[in-house]
Amino acid sequence: TFWLYAFGPAVTLLREEFRFSYTLLGVYEVLLAVGAAVAGASFAWVARRLARGVLLWCSALATGVGAGLFTLGGGVPATLLGAGMFGLAGTMLLTVVQAILSDRHGSRRDQALTEANIGAGASAVFAPLVLGALAASVVGWRATFALPAVVLAVLYLRYRHEPLPAASRHHTAETAGGLPAACWLFAVLTAAGSAIEFCLVYFGPQVLLATGLSAAAASTALSSNFLGILIGRLIGARLTGRPG
Repeated sequence: TFWLYAFGPAVTLLREEFRFSYTLLGVYEVLLAVGAAVAGASFAWVARRLARGVLLWCSALATGVGAGLFTLGGGVPATLLGAGMFGLAGTMLLTVVQAILSDRHGSRRDQALTEANIGAGASAVFAPLVLGALAASVVGWRATFALPAVVLAVLYLRYRHEPLPAASRHHTAETAGGLPAACWLFAVLTAAGSAIEFCLVYFGPQVLLATGLSAAAASTALSSNFLGILIGRLIGARLTGRPG
């Protein structure tokens, strides 16, 4: 999540450096979204063929490589490739983490996933703040994308031998069939909400530039939106935890 919410503000800073068009800025977001869609569509197939641990750490490594291409690529083609890889591997990483939490916590997975989302929301608040602070320093904004890679490397060294729960086989014997209408309605609602959120995440800094803010300041200001998201998740977790 830290990577994901640093990406939008970073594209604004990248555009300032490379002087590319507003249309090309949208292409970065499209490639990220296409990568995410491919990961979502293929996850079930991949998860049936790879162990949870292999999928977890390979996704983490590939996400780090994508982040490296995006930040260290010397021009538009390399950074565009990094954006696509970032979306594909990052979404795969996000999905396998949710699957592992569901496997481990079983009937209490809703609570585990809610807590994970709250942690992700807090991470989203800090990402633009860290990026803005580093952009204003001699270190530069690109160092922001190294932080999750370092954390994942430490986690790998510490927990690589820890056994992960096996994938649940509860639904494998069930007859295949269509999803109920309520599920599709929730999916459409989630898609619409996510579309609005990420349009704001990716294009909000561009709007703020028109108010006279610098690219770094506009990127940092986006944290106010993420703080609202975090507060909403905390309230939502409280409400959904109550009977009825």
